[in-house]
Amino acid sequence: MGFSPLLIGAINVSLGLMSEYLKTHKFQSPSHRGNQCLSGTAVSRFDRARWHKDNFTFNVHPYSLHEMNSMTRKLFYLQLMRAGFPVDWWTLADVFDIKNFSNGYPKSVDADGNEKTDDTILERWLSQQEMMARIQQAMGGGQQPGQKGQGRKPTGQQPPTLEQKSGDAGTRATVRESKH
Repeated sequence: MGFSPLLIGAINVSLGLMSEYLKTHKFQSPSHRGNQCLSGTAVSRFDRARWHKDNFTFNVHPYSLHEMNSMTRKLFYLQLMRAGFPVDWWTLADVFDIKNFSNGYPKSVDADGNEKTDDTILERWLSQQEMMARIQQAMGGGQQPGQKGQGRKPTGQQPPTLEQKSGDAGTRATVRESKH
């Protein structure tokens, strides 16, 4: 495995700039200077580590390893939701990084009558279920027990039967799933 000439050139340029900096600022190696910085004051090991940490940057690019981990997490939450696990809308909006979904988590009233913010996924899911029930009832979809529903009768109440049909091409077997 070889390195590209462009990369080798960039490394040589950065090493050249670093050596020029060291010559002009009379920089001593850490083993010669102990816990002192260029100005001669004592610097703790923690502060030197913090300075070193600040020299690194972190960029997230599309289709990088970070993006693949993020996609795996999103798919996992979708599988949980489809399996019937109580995952609320607010958690899914956070996972999918949906902006302006809501201006905060839902609020509920506790046993003492105090309003509190739902902090856990289960509390938010219960609030979501209550919202859905209120919406369904407001649209007239919430039926009271014992009340007969409107619409077409359900099909598939009888098992399918095998029937013979005859026509111009001869007889053929068909499966009838409902009665006429």
